[in-house]
Amino acid sequence: MKLIDSALFAGLSPSALNDILGRMTARGYTANQYICREGDTSDHMYLLESGVVEVIIGEGSAAQVIAHLRRGDIFGEMGLLADEPRAASILTAMPTLVLQLGRSAFTEIIHLYPAILLNISRVLIERQRKSLRSLVRSRRSEFILLMIGRGTESLAQQIIAICQNICPHGCTVIDLSDGLCLDKILLEDKTVVSAMALLDNLVETAAPIISVSYCDQPDLGSLIRYVDRVALLGTEEDIGKASETNASFKNVIDVFLMNVSTKNLGGLEKFRVMRVLGSDEDRSDIGWIARHLTRTKLGLALGAGGAKGFAHVGVLGVLERAGYVVDFLAGSSIGALIGSLMGLGLNADEIEVQLKRIWAPKHVDLLADRSPEGISLGLEHILDTIRDIVGDRMMSDLCLPLRILTADLQEGEAVVLDNWPFYEAIRAGLSMPGLTLPYRHGSQRLVDAVCLTPVPASFVRDMGADIVMSVNLLSRQTLTTRPSEGPSTSAYKGKRTQTMDPVVETLMMLQIDTSVRNASQADIILTPRFPPSSWRDFSLADLFREAGREVADAELVHLLDVVRPIARIN
Repeated sequence: MKLIDSALFAGLSPSALNDILGRMTARGYTANQYICREGDTSDHMYLLESGVVEVIIGEGSAAQVIAHLRRGDIFGEMGLLADEPRAASILTAMPTLVLQLGRSAFTEIIHLYPAILLNISRVLIERQRKSLRSLVRSRRSEFILLMIGRGTESLAQQIIAICQNICPHGCTVIDLSDGLCLDKILLEDKTVVSAMALLDNLVETAAPIISVSYCDQPDLGSLIRYVDRVALLGTEEDIGKASETNASFKNVIDVFLMNVSTKNLGGLEKFRVMRVLGSDEDRSDIGWIARHLTRTKLGLALGAGGAKGFAHVGVLGVLERAGYVVDFLAGSSIGALIGSLMGLGLNADEIEVQLKRIWAPKHVDLLADRSPEGISLGLEHILDTIRDIVGDRMMSDLCLPLRILTADLQEGEAVVLDNWPFYEAIRAGLSMPGLTLPYRHGSQRLVDAVCLTPVPASFVRDMGADIVMSVNLLSRQTLTTRPSEGPSTSAYKGKRTQTMDPVVETLMMLQIDTSVRNASQADIILTPRFPPSSWRDFSLADLFREAGREVADAELVHLLDVVRPIARIN
């Protein structure tokens, strides 16, 4: 490079530049090699001739990359001026060539060419401006590298197209492969260095930035080190190519594996298989990959609330009509039941039909009647109906991840059921005190989760959801009167008792504040408003459903702010 290209030597005459260049020595470094370390004696100043380096503060697990420098950038000058040890370590991200200037030579050129001091001041001011901009911006773009195998270009294009459509601010694509036919930035030289320079310029945009490259892209290891997240779409052979790079991977690489029937990668610990795709890729898999790359996977936390659980049906109906796909589900009490029906692949209308079958008037009327063991006869009929619907499936057989929340009376803590026989998990999740005995599982005595976790929002996030929506049925936000034109209550006459109803109603009343706190851990909180009603007013199912629909319609705009529905793309 020419010294005039460096801000440090701006304004100097050609003869001065030649003099300085004659005092400098060139030195090459391999990738992942330290040029200097924090705390070392400052004995040289460096000018980057080619390559990219990381500026690192701290050591070991506390080490943090605070900046990247590339061709034309300088470092080490302040240590020489202040005669202080190195303030940071400099690590090469790729093969790098520097021009270095020793302490005595640096002192000489400062005396000969005082303009260099002014240039150093300008360099420092620009660094400070960049630091201040990084402090005041609310967020920066996330850099994502998608490595693709040859032959996967068409599938990658479909995935990226969905990414661009579901992100409210769009999605910037840098195509190093030159294999995608969509809106993108195509670099003339298709080099990693150019891609990294462009990423720096795009850092303040709100949209995620996806760089696409083949697994055998030159200097790929440098880009892997540079970005925030890495994913791979390809075969086991492509994984082998990626593993051969000289990068020290910071994070696990998410893999979308093609045309294999196994997830065994032979001990490659830095690779995590997220999806195994066949030759005919499922549209749902493609959509899931796009949501994973853009951190827009949607999780739903369905709360407890007895008959008011029909509000969940109204919420699901709104999401379906808008075109949203739910990726993760967790439910408490009746929320667990509705989540279970959803896990069977039923839509909102089909779930409503099954719920009305389960909570039929003849079953609700028997809730207060007891067997000799003290179990509600109505609940026994309800559980028998559920068994007929779900059969002998395992929870792992469901079409989407589901967690059923319970509470363990023995330990006084929440228990998550995720890999159970499906019916047994529902049975444990509906073990409401006052209606039935605790469900025994080893030393555990499991009961309805309303006792501890009325709305399992935090558990949905733990499952991997990026955006969590909670539906809270227990709230003080109630309607003062019942609408004049409501559904008839004649179908559900249900006998009230002086023991069962007060127990359940008191438990729900005591958990209102807990339910509100649980729900607040979500990104989007739905709190339907209900008229005066009881936990077993299943005669008001249609009214409860409409309460859910109304609040979902009103809050849908907040979901649109963070992710657009995939179905609208078709």
